[in-house]
Amino acid sequence: MGLMTEIKQSASIEEVALRLGMMVVHERGKVMAVCPFHDDHHPTMELNTSGKYQGRYICRACPKDPGEGDVVDLVKRVLNLTDDSRHSADVRAALWIKGEDRRAPIAPPREQKVYDAPTLNEDLTAFAFQAHVELTDKARFWLMRRGLGPVIETFSLGSTDAAGFPESLLPDYYAADRNRVVKHTNFRNRVVIPYIGVGPDVAYVNARALDDRKPKYLKAQTPHKTAQTPPYLLEAILAEGADDIWLCEGELDCLSLYAARPDIHACAIPGVATLHDKYLPMFSGRRVWIVMDNDDAGERARRDLEKKLLPFARVIHEVYAPSEYNDVNEMLVKTGRKCVAGYLEACIRKAVRRTVFRPF
Repeated sequence: MGLMTEIKQSASIEEVALRLGMMVVHERGKVMAVCPFHDDHHPTMELNTSGKYQGRYICRACPKDPGEGDVVDLVKRVLNLTDDSRHSADVRAALWIKGEDRRAPIAPPREQKVYDAPTLNEDLTAFAFQAHVELTDKARFWLMRRGLGPVIETFSLGSTDAAGFPESLLPDYYAADRNRVVKHTNFRNRVVIPYIGVGPDVAYVNARALDDRKPKYLKAQTPHKTAQTPPYLLEAILAEGADDIWLCEGELDCLSLYAARPDIHACAIPGVATLHDKYLPMFSGRRVWIVMDNDDAGERARRDLEKKLLPFARVIHEVYAPSEYNDVNEMLVKTGRKCVAGYLEACIRKAVRRTVFRPF
Protein backbone atom coordinates (compact mmCIF):
# COMPACT_ATOMS: atom_id res chain seq x y z
CA MET A 1 0.00 0.00 0.00
CA GLY A 2 1.43 3.40 -1.00
CA LEU A 3 1.91 6.25 1.42
CA MET A 4 -0.96 8.35 0.04
CA THR A 5 -3.43 5.48 0.08
CA GLU A 6 -2.37 4.50 3.59
CA ILE A 7 -2.81 8.03 4.93
CA LYS A 8 -6.18 8.62 3.25
CA GLN A 9 -7.56 5.32 4.53
CA SER A 10 -6.20 5.39 8.07
CA ALA A 11 -5.94 9.05 9.17
CA SER A 12 -8.83 10.45 11.20
CA ILE A 13 -9.86 13.73 9.60
CA GLU A 14 -11.24 14.93 12.94
CA GLU A 15 -7.93 14.32 14.71
CA VAL A 16 -6.03 15.98 11.87
CA ALA A 17 -8.30 19.03 12.08
CA LEU A 18 -7.62 19.28 15.82
CA ARG A 19 -3.86 19.08 15.19
CA LEU A 20 -4.25 21.93 12.72
CA GLY A 21 -5.82 24.06 15.44
CA MET A 22 -9.30 24.07 13.92
CA MET A 23 -12.31 24.44 16.19
CA VAL A 24 -14.30 21.20 15.98
CA VAL A 25 -17.75 20.56 17.47
CA HIS A 26 -20.19 17.67 17.39
CA GLU A 27 -23.45 19.15 16.15
CA ARG A 28 -26.68 17.31 15.40
CA GLY A 29 -24.93 14.02 14.85
CA LYS A 30 -22.28 15.54 12.56
CA VAL A 31 -18.67 16.57 13.11
CA MET A 32 -18.40 20.24 12.13
CA ALA A 33 -15.47 22.66 12.10
CA VAL A 34 -14.96 26.38 11.69
CA CYS A 35 -13.78 26.70 8.10
CA PRO A 36 -10.24 28.13 7.86
CA PHE A 37 -10.69 29.12 4.21
CA HIS A 38 -13.24 31.94 4.62
CA ASP A 39 -14.43 34.36 7.29
CA ASP A 40 -16.41 31.75 9.22
CA HIS A 41 -18.11 32.70 12.48
CA HIS A 42 -19.72 29.34 13.18
CA PRO A 43 -18.88 25.77 12.12
CA THR A 44 -19.82 25.32 8.46
CA MET A 45 -17.27 22.73 7.39
CA GLU A 46 -18.46 19.14 7.69
CA LEU A 47 -15.85 16.49 8.50
CA ASN A 48 -16.97 13.06 7.32
CA THR A 49 -15.75 10.53 9.88
CA SER A 50 -17.74 7.55 8.58
CA GLY A 51 -19.69 6.29 5.60
CA LYS A 52 -19.07 6.59 1.89
CA TYR A 53 -17.26 9.94 2.17
CA GLN A 54 -15.15 9.07 5.23
CA GLY A 55 -11.96 11.11 5.42
CA ARG A 56 -13.33 13.99 3.32
CA TYR A 57 -14.41 17.52 4.21
CA ILE A 58 -16.89 19.86 2.55
CA CYS A 59 -17.84 23.46 3.23
CA ARG A 60 -20.90 24.51 1.24
CA ALA A 61 -20.53 28.08 2.48
CA CYS A 62 -16.96 28.41 1.24
CA PRO A 63 -16.52 30.91 -1.60
CA LYS A 64 -13.05 29.57 -2.34
CA ASP A 65 -12.93 26.76 -4.89
CA PRO A 66 -12.68 23.93 -4.14
CA GLY A 67 -14.65 23.85 -0.89
CA GLU A 68 -14.09 20.11 -0.47
CA GLY A 69 -11.32 17.54 -0.45
CA ASP A 70 -9.69 14.74 1.50
CA VAL A 71 -7.52 14.80 4.61
CA VAL A 72 -4.34 15.41 2.55
CA ASP A 73 -5.97 18.36 0.76
CA LEU A 74 -6.99 19.81 4.13
CA VAL A 75 -3.45 19.76 5.52
CA LYS A 76 -1.96 21.01 2.27
CA ARG A 77 -4.31 24.01 2.15
CA VAL A 78 -4.26 24.94 5.85
CA LEU A 79 -0.45 24.80 6.02
CA ASN A 80 -0.09 26.30 2.53
CA LEU A 81 2.31 23.54 1.48
CA THR A 82 3.96 23.62 -1.94
CA ASP A 83 6.30 21.31 -3.86
CA ASP A 84 9.94 21.39 -2.77
CA SER A 85 13.10 19.77 -4.11
CA ARG A 86 12.40 16.49 -2.30
CA HIS A 87 8.64 16.00 -2.22
CA SER A 88 5.42 17.17 -3.80
CA ALA A 89 2.94 19.13 -1.72
CA ASP A 90 0.73 16.05 -1.37
CA VAL A 91 3.60 13.93 -0.06
CA ARG A 92 4.65 16.69 2.36
CA ALA A 93 1.10 16.79 3.71
CA ALA A 94 1.01 12.99 4.06
CA LEU A 95 4.34 13.00 5.92
CA TRP A 96 3.06 15.73 8.22
CA ILE A 97 0.00 13.64 9.03
CA LYS A 98 2.18 10.59 9.65
CA GLY A 99 4.40 12.61 11.95
CA GLU A 100 7.58 12.40 9.90
CA ASP A 101 7.60 16.04 8.78
CA ARG A 102 7.55 18.54 11.63
CA ARG A 103 8.94 21.43 9.64
CA ALA A 104 5.46 22.83 9.03
CA PRO A 105 4.02 24.79 11.98
CA ILE A 106 1.49 23.00 14.17
CA ALA A 107 -1.00 25.30 15.80
CA PRO A 108 -1.92 24.46 19.39
CA PRO A 109 -5.31 22.74 19.59
CA ARG A 110 -8.18 24.89 20.77
CA GLU A 111 -10.33 23.88 23.69
CA GLN A 112 -13.14 21.75 22.34
CA LYS A 113 -16.73 22.09 23.46
CA VAL A 114 -19.17 19.36 22.53
CA TYR A 115 -22.88 20.13 22.80
CA ASP A 116 -26.01 18.22 21.95
CA ALA A 117 -28.02 20.41 19.57
CA PRO A 118 -31.68 21.02 20.47
CA THR A 119 -34.71 20.42 18.27
CA LEU A 120 -35.55 23.49 16.19
CA ASN A 121 -37.38 24.70 13.06
CA GLU A 122 -40.13 22.11 13.44
CA ASP A 123 -42.63 24.32 11.62
CA LEU A 124 -41.61 27.05 9.16
CA THR A 125 -45.14 27.66 7.85
CA ALA A 126 -45.46 31.13 9.39
CA PHE A 127 -42.08 32.18 8.00
CA ALA A 128 -42.88 30.91 4.49
CA PHE A 129 -46.35 32.51 4.55
CA GLN A 130 -45.02 35.90 5.67
CA ALA A 131 -42.27 35.79 3.03
CA HIS A 132 -44.88 35.12 0.34
CA VAL A 133 -47.16 37.90 1.59
CA GLU A 134 -44.25 40.36 1.72
CA LEU A 135 -42.71 39.42 -1.64
CA THR A 136 -41.16 42.69 -2.81
CA ASP A 137 -41.13 44.13 -6.31
CA LYS A 138 -37.35 43.68 -6.33
CA ALA A 139 -37.63 39.96 -5.59
CA ARG A 140 -40.55 39.53 -8.00
CA PHE A 141 -38.51 41.17 -10.76
CA TRP A 142 -35.55 38.91 -9.89
CA LEU A 143 -37.78 35.86 -10.36
CA MET A 144 -39.36 37.20 -13.54
CA ARG A 145 -35.93 37.84 -15.09
CA ARG A 146 -35.25 34.16 -14.57
CA GLY A 147 -38.48 33.19 -16.31
CA LEU A 148 -40.19 32.16 -13.08
CA GLY A 149 -42.99 34.72 -12.97
CA PRO A 150 -45.70 32.13 -13.84
CA VAL A 151 -44.85 29.93 -10.82
CA ILE A 152 -44.61 32.56 -8.07
CA GLU A 153 -48.15 32.03 -6.80
CA THR A 154 -48.35 28.31 -7.57
CA PHE A 155 -45.39 27.49 -5.35
CA SER A 156 -45.80 30.35 -2.83
CA LEU A 157 -42.40 31.89 -3.51
CA GLY A 158 -41.53 34.79 -1.25
CA SER A 159 -38.74 37.06 -0.06
CA THR A 160 -37.28 38.52 3.12
CA ASP A 161 -35.94 41.81 1.79
CA ALA A 162 -38.95 43.89 2.82
CA ALA A 163 -38.20 46.62 5.33
CA GLY A 164 -39.32 45.49 8.75
CA PHE A 165 -39.63 41.80 7.95
CA PRO A 166 -40.19 40.33 11.44
CA GLU A 167 -37.02 38.84 12.85
CA SER A 168 -39.11 36.64 15.16
CA LEU A 169 -40.23 34.59 12.13
CA LEU A 170 -36.74 33.92 10.78
CA PRO A 171 -35.54 30.30 11.09
CA ASP A 172 -33.59 29.40 14.20
CA TYR A 173 -29.91 28.62 14.15
CA TYR A 174 -28.01 26.61 16.74
CA ALA A 175 -24.69 28.33 17.50
CA ALA A 176 -22.69 25.34 18.70
CA ASP A 177 -19.71 27.38 19.87
CA ARG A 178 -21.97 29.36 22.23
CA ASN A 179 -24.54 26.61 22.90
CA ARG A 180 -27.34 29.02 22.05
CA VAL A 181 -30.30 29.08 19.68
CA VAL A 182 -30.47 32.39 17.81
CA LYS A 183 -32.40 33.81 14.88
CA HIS A 184 -30.59 33.21 11.60
CA THR A 185 -30.34 36.80 10.33
CA ASN A 186 -28.50 35.65 7.18
CA PHE A 187 -31.96 34.66 5.91
CA ARG A 188 -32.63 38.36 5.25
CA ASN A 189 -32.54 39.70 1.68
CA ARG A 190 -33.28 36.36 0.06
CA VAL A 191 -35.85 34.70 -2.17
CA VAL A 192 -37.62 32.03 -0.12
CA ILE A 193 -38.54 28.67 -1.67
CA PRO A 194 -40.80 26.66 0.68
CA TYR A 195 -40.83 22.87 0.45
CA ILE A 196 -44.51 22.22 -0.18
CA GLY A 197 -45.68 18.76 0.82
CA VAL A 198 -49.00 16.96 1.03
CA GLY A 199 -50.28 19.09 3.90
CA PRO A 200 -50.42 22.80 4.72
CA ASP A 201 -47.31 22.80 6.92
CA VAL A 202 -43.86 23.79 5.71
CA ALA A 203 -41.02 21.90 7.40
CA TYR A 204 -38.15 22.90 5.07
CA VAL A 205 -37.16 26.00 3.12
CA ASN A 206 -34.29 27.03 0.88
CA ALA A 207 -33.39 30.68 0.42
CA ARG A 208 -31.42 32.20 -2.47
CA ALA A 209 -29.46 35.41 -1.87
CA LEU A 210 -30.57 38.52 -3.76
CA ASP A 211 -27.07 40.00 -3.40
CA ASP A 212 -23.51 38.69 -3.16
CA ARG A 213 -23.78 37.30 0.36
CA LYS A 214 -22.52 33.83 1.16
CA PRO A 215 -23.68 31.17 1.00
CA LYS A 216 -25.69 31.76 -2.17
CA TYR A 217 -28.24 29.19 -1.01
CA LEU A 218 -29.15 28.81 2.64
CA LYS A 219 -31.30 26.06 4.13
CA ALA A 220 -32.84 26.18 7.57
CA GLN A 221 -31.39 23.60 9.92
CA THR A 222 -33.49 20.46 9.93
CA PRO A 223 -35.72 20.01 12.98
CA HIS A 224 -34.22 16.75 14.23
CA LYS A 225 -30.69 15.39 14.39
CA THR A 226 -31.50 12.49 12.10
CA ALA A 227 -33.79 14.42 9.76
CA GLN A 228 -32.89 14.39 6.08
CA THR A 229 -34.27 17.07 3.77
CA PRO A 230 -36.49 15.39 1.15
CA PRO A 231 -36.15 16.25 -2.54
CA TYR A 232 -38.02 19.45 -3.32
CA LEU A 233 -41.70 18.71 -4.25
CA LEU A 234 -41.21 14.92 -4.37
CA GLU A 235 -43.85 14.16 -1.74
CA ALA A 236 -46.33 16.52 -3.42
CA ILE A 237 -46.03 15.00 -6.89
CA LEU A 238 -46.22 11.45 -5.54
CA ALA A 239 -49.47 12.41 -3.82
CA GLU A 240 -50.75 13.36 -7.29
CA GLY A 241 -49.91 9.88 -8.56
CA ALA A 242 -46.93 10.88 -10.70
CA ASP A 243 -45.63 8.09 -12.93
CA ASP A 244 -42.96 10.19 -14.71
CA ILE A 245 -40.62 12.11 -12.40
CA TRP A 246 -38.22 14.77 -13.69
CA LEU A 247 -35.32 15.00 -11.24
CA CYS A 248 -33.49 18.33 -11.45
CA GLU A 249 -30.36 19.84 -9.95
CA GLY A 250 -31.69 22.63 -7.77
CA GLU A 251 -35.06 24.19 -7.11
CA LEU A 252 -34.74 26.88 -9.79
CA ASP A 253 -34.32 24.30 -12.56
CA CYS A 254 -37.31 22.41 -11.20
CA LEU A 255 -39.42 25.58 -11.20
CA SER A 256 -38.19 26.33 -14.73
CA LEU A 257 -39.70 23.06 -15.96
CA TYR A 258 -43.02 23.98 -14.35
CA ALA A 259 -42.88 27.45 -15.92
CA ALA A 260 -42.52 25.82 -19.33
CA ARG A 261 -44.88 22.89 -18.78
CA PRO A 262 -47.27 23.21 -15.81
CA ASP A 263 -48.51 19.62 -16.31
CA ILE A 264 -45.09 18.09 -15.66
CA HIS A 265 -44.09 16.33 -12.41
CA ALA A 266 -40.68 17.60 -11.33
CA CYS A 267 -38.66 17.53 -8.13
CA ALA A 268 -35.18 18.70 -7.24
CA ILE A 269 -32.09 18.00 -5.18
CA PRO A 270 -29.19 20.45 -4.67
CA GLY A 271 -26.71 17.62 -5.41
CA VAL A 272 -26.43 13.87 -5.56
CA ALA A 273 -25.06 13.71 -2.02
CA THR A 274 -28.34 15.17 -0.72
CA LEU A 275 -30.51 12.34 -2.10
CA HIS A 276 -30.69 10.22 1.01
CA ASP A 277 -31.15 6.47 0.67
CA LYS A 278 -34.44 6.62 2.61
CA TYR A 279 -36.08 8.44 -0.34
CA LEU A 280 -34.91 6.06 -3.07
CA PRO A 281 -37.88 3.66 -2.72
CA MET A 282 -40.19 6.56 -3.59
CA PHE A 283 -38.97 6.24 -7.18
CA SER A 284 -39.94 2.56 -7.38
CA GLY A 285 -41.64 1.55 -10.63
CA ARG A 286 -41.50 5.06 -12.08
CA ARG A 287 -39.92 6.54 -15.16
CA VAL A 288 -37.22 8.98 -14.01
CA TRP A 289 -35.81 11.80 -16.14
CA ILE A 290 -32.47 13.06 -14.80
CA VAL A 291 -31.87 16.74 -15.67
CA MET A 292 -28.52 17.95 -14.33
CA ASP A 293 -26.30 20.91 -15.22
CA ASN A 294 -24.01 20.81 -18.27
CA ASP A 295 -20.77 20.75 -16.30
CA ASP A 296 -18.42 18.16 -14.82
CA ALA A 297 -20.30 18.10 -11.52
CA GLY A 298 -23.57 17.58 -13.37
CA GLU A 299 -22.08 14.69 -15.35
CA ARG A 300 -20.84 13.03 -12.16
CA ALA A 301 -24.26 13.56 -10.60
CA ARG A 302 -25.95 11.82 -13.54
CA ARG A 303 -23.75 8.76 -13.12
CA ASP A 304 -24.17 8.63 -9.35
CA LEU A 305 -27.93 9.16 -9.51
CA GLU A 306 -28.40 6.51 -12.16
CA LYS A 307 -26.43 4.04 -10.03
CA LYS A 308 -28.55 4.89 -6.98
CA LEU A 309 -31.89 4.75 -8.79
CA LEU A 310 -31.36 1.71 -11.03
CA PRO A 311 -32.61 -0.79 -8.41
CA PHE A 312 -35.85 1.19 -8.04
CA ALA A 313 -36.84 3.09 -11.18
CA ARG A 314 -38.67 1.39 -14.06
CA VAL A 315 -36.56 3.25 -16.62
CA ILE A 316 -34.10 6.14 -16.39
CA HIS A 317 -33.62 8.83 -19.03
CA GLU A 318 -30.80 11.39 -19.10
CA VAL A 319 -31.86 14.78 -20.45
CA TYR A 320 -29.23 17.35 -21.42
CA ALA A 321 -29.98 20.99 -22.13
CA PRO A 322 -28.39 22.21 -25.38
CA SER A 323 -24.65 22.62 -24.89
CA GLU A 324 -24.73 26.41 -25.18
CA TYR A 325 -26.68 26.58 -21.90
CA ASN A 326 -25.35 25.57 -18.51
CA ASP A 327 -28.74 24.49 -17.16
CA VAL A 328 -32.48 24.47 -17.76
CA ASN A 329 -33.04 27.87 -16.19
CA GLU A 330 -30.50 29.52 -18.49
CA MET A 331 -32.22 27.87 -21.46
CA LEU A 332 -35.57 29.21 -20.23
CA VAL A 333 -34.21 32.73 -19.82
CA LYS A 334 -32.54 32.85 -23.25
CA THR A 335 -35.08 30.95 -25.36
CA GLY A 336 -38.42 31.30 -23.58
CA ARG A 337 -41.09 28.95 -22.25
CA LYS A 338 -42.28 27.67 -25.65
CA CYS A 339 -38.82 26.53 -26.66
CA VAL A 340 -38.24 24.65 -23.40
CA ALA A 341 -41.73 23.13 -23.58
CA GLY A 342 -41.08 22.00 -27.15
CA TYR A 343 -37.81 20.38 -26.18
CA LEU A 344 -39.42 18.52 -23.29
CA GLU A 345 -42.19 17.33 -25.59
CA ALA A 346 -39.60 16.05 -28.08
CA CYS A 347 -37.89 14.09 -25.30
CA ILE A 348 -41.19 12.52 -24.26
CA ARG A 349 -42.16 11.59 -27.84
CA LYS A 350 -38.81 9.87 -28.48
CA ALA A 351 -38.55 8.17 -25.09
CA VAL A 352 -39.56 4.80 -26.56
CA ARG A 353 -36.38 4.65 -28.62
CA ARG A 354 -33.92 6.68 -26.59
CA THR A 355 -32.75 6.92 -22.99
CA VAL A 356 -30.23 9.74 -23.47
CA PHE A 357 -31.28 13.09 -24.91
CA ARG A 358 -28.24 15.15 -25.85
CA PRO A 359 -28.98 17.85 -28.47
CA PHE A 360 -26.22 18.66 -30.93
